[in-house]
Amino acid sequence: MTGLGRKLGNVVLLAALGGPAWAATPPSPATAAPRTVQDDAHATLMQAIDLLERGRREQALAAIQKVLAMDLSPEQAYALWKQAGDDAFLRILVEGGEFELAAKHLLEKTRTERRARRDDAAAIQALVTTVTAPSADPVERRRAVRQLAAEHGEYAVPHLLAMLGVSDDDRRVMAMHTLAQMDRDVVPPLIEALGADDGMLRRSVVQVLGVIGDPRSAPYLALIAQRDGDSSVQAAAREALARFPEGGGDPQSGLLALGNAYHHRHDVVLRDGDVSDVVWSWHDGSLVATPLPRFLYNDEMAKRAYYQALQANPSSVEALAGLARSYASERAKIAMLEAGGQDVGEWRARADEALTAVHAAGIEALDLALRWSVESGDTATGVALARVLGPICNTPCPSLHNALANGDGAIRAEAAVALGAIALRSGSDPGQDVLRILGESAAREVVRAAAVIDPDPARAQSIVAALEGKGLHVSHWTSGVRGLGMLRRLPALDVVLVSESLPDVTAARVIDEVRADERLKAVPIVLIAKSAEEAAGTWGDKIAGTLTNAGDLAAIDAVLAKELAGDRALAADLAQRSAAVLAYLGQGGRIDLSGIVAELGNVVGARPDPIAIPLMNVLGQAGGAAQVPALVVVLADESRSENSRAAAAGAIAGILGRNPAALSAEDAARVQAVASSTAPLAVRDAAARALALVALDPAARAELLMRLRAPQASH
Repeated sequence: MTGLGRKLGNVVLLAALGGPAWAATPPSPATAAPRTVQDDAHATLMQAIDLLERGRREQALAAIQKVLAMDLSPEQAYALWKQAGDDAFLRILVEGGEFELAAKHLLEKTRTERRARRDDAAAIQALVTTVTAPSADPVERRRAVRQLAAEHGEYAVPHLLAMLGVSDDDRRVMAMHTLAQMDRDVVPPLIEALGADDGMLRRSVVQVLGVIGDPRSAPYLALIAQRDGDSSVQAAAREALARFPEGGGDPQSGLLALGNAYHHRHDVVLRDGDVSDVVWSWHDGSLVATPLPRFLYNDEMAKRAYYQALQANPSSVEALAGLARSYASERAKIAMLEAGGQDVGEWRARADEALTAVHAAGIEALDLALRWSVESGDTATGVALARVLGPICNTPCPSLHNALANGDGAIRAEAAVALGAIALRSGSDPGQDVLRILGESAAREVVRAAAVIDPDPARAQSIVAALEGKGLHVSHWTSGVRGLGMLRRLPALDVVLVSESLPDVTAARVIDEVRADERLKAVPIVLIAKSAEEAAGTWGDKIAGTLTNAGDLAAIDAVLAKELAGDRALAADLAQRSAAVLAYLGQGGRIDLSGIVAELGNVVGARPDPIAIPLMNVLGQAGGAAQVPALVVVLADESRSENSRAAAAGAIAGILGRNPAALSAEDAARVQAVASSTAPLAVRDAAARALALVALDPAARAELLMRLRAPQASH
């Protein structure tokens, strides 16, 4: 949008906010309160506007970015909006480009505070009385409608619904008119009100939804048009659907599409500001708001659509798959928070309930849900679904085999673990692809991951190449909105690099949303800037550092110098489970593991016990002489645990049982040294068992026994 159209759009935006039309008069010096961050923000904002008026756009933008970098709280942003007034924000909005993005970002911050003030029953009721009173002054009524929309939104719906079922036509019509003029956040509670027993109330809600014309309501109205027990409500629904493209379409297809859109956070259902802190339900004749964390909102709304799709067609595998995917997604989000050290508290029980619901969906639906997740690149949900399928399937599911060929390593590895577990239970051979991926997962060090959000393709390409040269796995997006959406799906992340200039949102919004996400808030953010010095001065400790090009990675080096945490626990768990499955598959020599032992032997000495011990068991079952030296190193390492040293000796014994000549003279001497050392008895005994299998001549074995006797003779 450009020119006059954009200006008019911004005027509408400010009108919807219902804010002041002019800046407040500043207090006199004699009565002025101590200077606050809000005062500094206001002064800097006014300076930016002054610079704009003088045509100094670059300096004006720098001043506005300073306001963004102040990281105003929602309360402070709200106070700034009240203090500066609509005219100030409109002056910035009409400049377009980065100016418009900055102003909208500040206005969006005020929305959070306005939401916090929304559930004020007394204030809402007073406004409802004004808007529904037949004798109310039209100007006052319009002002009250604006205030209801801007300051109370969805929380006003229960109060206005009370007027929709009354016999007073004037009040009912005014309540309907008010709801029809309010913002789109009234749509979810109105949809829930379609479950009311009162036919007049349902008909009124249907008519309001038809006037609003929000596409989220179309499939629900289509279902009402087909199934409502009141013919007048059905007729009202058909009339309402005439306002929608294609008359709303098939209700089941529409509900499935709606659930998919919510799960993937598509703009058609979740625009800026649409994510709420509550979900609504119709209970005992009234609307009830249930609080929930914002990170669960999209999947809660998806579940509602899928449950309604089941109402439309109880045999719908797609609806069951949608429910399984949404429940699995919620469970994955909670698990990620817990792995990152967050206190999940009451949500632990919710995660357990989600697992029960996922199982109840059935294998066919779970298989379809995993296929969807693989095809859409939904890593976290795909991983969660693969973990569910592994323990319950008796034969390999098609989606697990498809996941093996996926480009996402996390999904690929989880599918291999699942297929390996299925092979164990069924007594079948999982295939070399599964064994290879299990070996890669168990042998792989925890890979660090970076995300780059930069619209400059040449610069981004060089930065990505430089990061990959440091061993990082890098994801890159050119859009801030796209980047934010995908960041929430990545199973692990060590650093976010974001350009100070983006085409669709401000860098400040990206930073704010990353910091507001429970799972991502501890991830360091590095700003890609034209001037590192200016960016550092503007943003301070809000960022972990800056870089200007691929040759300037000092900030990245500083981030990577820190210890791994958070999602790395999930990666280590994957390696441990991969190693365990391999160890079980190798028992009895039924499965040929010879193709992966070389890689395992190269890494076994560098892995922690939960991974190293099952890997050493695999080497004992399938390894050869080439793997013995690595096992001897672990056995002789006094810093390793008793269990790992004993496991190393056991693996050496396993190899010697197949090849008595696998132990070189040098390594035999090291094993003998351990057997005759002061190591724990379990370690010495395991080393001696290995030596029992070595082809020693009688004199050498006698010498060994003399060494073993020596510690006892000294007592």
